[in-house]
Amino acid sequence: MPITGHQVHSFWGYGADTGFTGSITVNLSPAYIVAQAGYFEVDGDGLHRIGIKHYRYRLTPSGADQDKDYGDWPSWAHTIGRDGITSVTFGIALGAHQEAHCYGNLFWWG
Repeated sequence: MPITGHQVHSFWGYGADTGFTGSITVNLSPAYIVAQAGYFEVDGDGLHRIGIKHYRYRLTPSGADQDKDYGDWPSWAHTIGRDGITSVTFGIALGAHQEAHCYGNLFWWG
């Protein structure tokens, strides 16, 4: 299957004195989507994570949304793909005094 469309969403976070965890959700019409999360840049020492923390999908185009949740930040996926995706939530987790510039790619396959 070829890639038929692409969107990139960029986001930023700063851990300040206590760390930071945040997310963005992108809602879509049901489609075969491959989603990928990654870093442009990370500054500061310690653990950090960017990933896909949650997505929704439909088994049939008019069916009910199903949820796939990856739980806490150590378990977030970097890449997911399947038919019928209706939303993707990208997450970022940073320790104190860390800064990160990140991206979330969405690829439509068809």
